[in-house]
Amino acid sequence: MNGIWLGYILASLVFIWVASLPAEQLLSWGWRVPFWSSCLIVVVGFLVRRTLEEPEAFAQQKSNEGASRLPVKELVRTHGSDVVRVIFCSLLVVSSSTVPVWGLSWGVNTVGISASTMMWVVIFGYAVALVLQPLFALLSDRIGRKPVFIFGNLGGAVSCFLFFHAVAQKDVPLMMLGIFLSISLFFSATNAIYPVFFTEMFNVRVRFSGMAIGLQLGIVLAGFAPALVTAWVTEAGSWLPAAWLTAACCLVAAVSAMTARETFRTPLEQLGRAMD
Repeated sequence: MNGIWLGYILASLVFIWVASLPAEQLLSWGWRVPFWSSCLIVVVGFLVRRTLEEPEAFAQQKSNEGASRLPVKELVRTHGSDVVRVIFCSLLVVSSSTVPVWGLSWGVNTVGISASTMMWVVIFGYAVALVLQPLFALLSDRIGRKPVFIFGNLGGAVSCFLFFHAVAQKDVPLMMLGIFLSISLFFSATNAIYPVFFTEMFNVRVRFSGMAIGLQLGIVLAGFAPALVTAWVTEAGSWLPAAWLTAACCLVAAVSAMTARETFRTPLEQLGRAMD
């Protein structure tokens, strides 16, 4: 998951360069550069995926029992509560869209901060997260998935208020502190371990379906956050609705995680509920 931060940093640097182009060049060809650059990501992703090997437990199960003929039906019957839990835990991604993405747009278009200043604040947050995230992954192997995940969400629920307040005040040093706490520290803690935390909730027979369905449904719900925040902030004339929505989603994710089983000491083949 650390590659996501590198991608964010590179994308942000490209947009800083594109935004600095003269208006004529920006409108004629400059705006196409970020989109065409994504072709490189597709190629890299394809090559990486071709080199991945299936976990031994999954390959053995597939060889012994074959693939499930009705995986969704089997998933709902045996792991329905875990799917719901993953959906709510996936609301953790709201803070990654409201703080650095919506917050950047709001800071530039409404508050009046220069685009380059906001971009560099966000890049700072991403760069520090690139360093801290592997440390949280290692920590989860020592103390468990749940404590790290809950810590990140509870911290994110509080720190977003500091960031939005700093943007409203045009206080750049305080913005740096806010992005460090909300993204570099707290969000990177959840982002470091949610893929393994979610997958470890499911038995190997339905693991792929459970992770994919639960996560994607949760992300769909979280995807409405920027639009809701924009409407509510415009109506209220204050940044508080953005902070309250972000905090509420973080708290829902934290409470949902509290109901999960701790899995960091469980052998791979014993993960998830027993299948009937």
